[in-house]
Amino acid sequence: MFKVQRLKRGDEKLGDAICESLKTAYDPSISRFFAHQDVGYKRFFHSILDHPSYANYYSYDSETGELHGFACFQIIEEILFLKHIVVNNRLRGSKVGTKLLSYALKDIQKKSQRTYELLQLHVFEKNSRALSWYLSI
Repeated sequence: MFKVQRLKRGDEKLGDAICESLKTAYDPSISRFFAHQDVGYKRFFHSILDHPSYANYYSYDSETGELHGFACFQIIEEILFLKHIVVNNRLRGSKVGTKLLSYALKDIQKKSQRTYELLQLHVFEKNSRALSWYLSI
């Protein structure tokens, strides 16, 4: 069964697994531009788990524990900035990303008791599959 949860401090092993998954989630022609390829990224990632300007979510199979996806948001005033959303390559096209994004957005608004005016993200033009997905939601 598919579940989504907010990642928090104390989930270090899961955080490490997410950092590792980020290294292989993107097309190699563009992944070299991402900070998560840097050795210091794990340290940075763990430092933001309880930071009030970040919200991190993961989706998983509650029966097997398999990681399905991950999303990281940065909150800047009235703007939610989607830093990453990554779905296990095997599960792309199965609505995991859409469910993860929907759950995270609702949870962020509920916990902060605020309405955000804008969801901002960046996507590489070469990443046509992601671009197509963003335009469809």
